[in-house]
Amino acid sequence: MLRIPNLTVREQLYTYLTEAYQQADLFEIDFSVLSSLVKGMAYRGEWEPVFRFFAQELERQSAIREFIDGEAHVKGFLLAYLGLTQGYILLPEYESSKGYADFYMMPDLVRQPDIVYSYIVEVKYARRDTSDAVIALLKRDAAEQLRRYADDGKVARTKGNTQLGLITLVFKGWELVALEKLASRADCENESEA
Repeated sequence: MLRIPNLTVREQLYTYLTEAYQQADLFEIDFSVLSSLVKGMAYRGEWEPVFRFFAQELERQSAIREFIDGEAHVKGFLLAYLGLTQGYILLPEYESSKGYADFYMMPDLVRQPDIVYSYIVEVKYARRDTSDAVIALLKRDAAEQLRRYADDGKVARTKGNTQLGLITLVFKGWELVALEKLASRADCENESEA
């Protein structure tokens, strides 16, 4: 049985829903644009436009109070958007032998065997007053985590022949301040052999 745990949460949900209905166009999503962007990500490795689109939508649709939860809000929003598309099986908080990746975008090779790219995404969140030095540390931490996750045997088995992209997203409040792609060790080795 689902129920709202207390009056404070009930008020938050009620306020959110009534404001959303008053601004119904706020939740309009152009599925054709989103699908086209994810298709470019899957088949041509054009990953940046997907996350820039997401960041614009996050800023457009989120109220300042929703960033109280910070990273959880950003991750939930990203999961909702990516879940609307095809091509990937989304594994949030993917458990590897090396920790928990925020998102493993495992290619759906059964339905779409010709996908070329797969991704692991690490999301970092900082308050709006965070210094550039702290942002740099967050990016470095994300890069280290991504490389560890990419070395996991489960990722190697499930990515098929796709090229694995390691994506870092750093948000400062609702602003996307870092959007970087690292090559996995295996992909670097394959490129050097060619």
